[in-house]
Amino acid sequence: MIETIGLGPDLKRAAETLETTALEAGLRPGPVRFQALPSRELHALAARGGYPRRHRSWRFGAEFHRLERARRHGASRLLELVTFGEPTIASLDAGNHPAEQRLVMAHVLGHADLFAHSRWFAGLGTQVAELLASNAARVEAWVEEVGARAVESLLDRLHPLSELLDPDLVLAGRLRTATSPADVLGLLLQRAELEPWERDLVRIVRDEADRKSTRL
Repeated sequence: MIETIGLGPDLKRAAETLETTALEAGLRPGPVRFQALPSRELHALAARGGYPRRHRSWRFGAEFHRLERARRHGASRLLELVTFGEPTIASLDAGNHPAEQRLVMAHVLGHADLFAHSRWFAGLGTQVAELLASNAARVEAWVEEVGARAVESLLDRLHPLSELLDPDLVLAGRLRTATSPADVLGLLLQRAELEPWERDLVRIVRDEADRKSTRL
């Protein structure tokens, strides 16, 4: 099922035609929402990993400014942002040419088919956005208790480690119940002497790393 927000009638019809073509080709993408956003709003969303609520991090601000500078200087463009969930949400740059929007929408349907049938995304459903919003509230609670500097400093050190997950554990759905030498954050939880707030932040970063969003 296709939903469109901020797209004109011609592009709405194009999206419906593309869905029919995808189904005839054997894809089963599931519900997809296409929404058109101004470039600045699209970059702000992309900087947070594609979700409207994330915990605080200067890295998100730095990524926003990187995207904005690249656009202003003609170095690169962000045509769209595809966010996993139910539905799959495709945020399109409202400034794209209509032909670009059609190409992007066709591309998005391939992503949505992958999300619907890949083991990597199985079982997450609508949980991702809710999880990230809940984590943001937990982080703010720790900011109130131990201070912004301590919280942001630890998050800044943990984010690079979030790339070091064991893919075998992720694919097997065992990241919450097992660890391995390739799972650095898991080993920290298992072996490091951490304060309660530090342990909770490690859990938050590790858990978010297990959730996937796609930006193109």
